[in-house]
Parts: sequence; C-alpha cells; structure tokens
Amino acid sequence: MNTAGSSQFQISSGAAQAFAIPASQAAPIAAAIAAGRSSAAVHIGATAFLGVQVVSYGVQVPGYPAIAGVGVAGITAGTPAARAGLVPGDVITSIGGHAVTSAMSLRSVLAAYHPGDRAGLHLVDEVGQAHAATIVFAAGPAG
Repeated sequence: MNTAGSSQFQISSGAAQAFAIPASQAAPIAAAIAAGRSSAAVHIGATAFLGVQVVSYGVQVPGYPAIAGVGVAGITAGTPAARAGLVPGDVITSIGGHAVTSAMSLRSVLAAYHPGDRAGLHLVDEVGQAHAATIVFAAGPAG
C-alpha cells in the first residue's frame, strides 16, 4: 500500500521515490477501522478536547527548579481547562498518569481519550505550587 510519494525526489535512475506500508500491517488496521474497534493504533470517534494553547519549551519559574511539562499560553473559555481553573503560566506535567513534556506528548496523551472521559491532571502554577484536578474532556473541533 503506497502511503506517500514524491515526483520531485529523483534517484540517479530518474525514478520517483515512494513510501509504502506492507499490506500485512495495513490490512488489520483497516479492518479494525471498518469494524469500529479502537486500539493503540486506531482512535474511533471524537478526540478529547482540553481547551489550552500551549508553548513547548523548557519551563523555568524564577527561583524554582526547572519544571518538566508544557506551558499554558492561553485558555479557551467554557472548556474543561477553564472549568478546572488553569491559567496562562501554568505548566501541565501529567494527564491520567502519563507525563506531558511537550505539545506533541500532550496531543498523544489526549488521543487516548474521548469526550466525557475523566482523567487526573497535574500542573505547577507560576509560583511553583503543584496542583491536581479532575478533567472531564469535551468534544473538540474536527481536526
């Protein structure tokens, strides 16, 4: 099964480059999708929405040790993050027991959840205080 190709990339023979997934790997995933079965590789239905805009960089609160997490740059009103009291400057460190260290890891963690699911969220605020909240995820915009 070809998954991507490039007519711009040329090998000395002048042939286009293509990327493929073996049918033996693709067929079970396609069958799971068609049957509506979720797995680690297949997410069926809407994805959980937290409602934060994040910055992914090493977060350092003045006077405190470096914090491993993802910085909150903004909150969307009426979302689970807003209801939990998150504010810009907070640093999300984990959700559901899974470490959050970057925007990509936050996205990966959220992919395991659906709207209506609950999870524990841990964060550190602007002055280095640790906090915990229970989040009930909302349905996010189509992505």
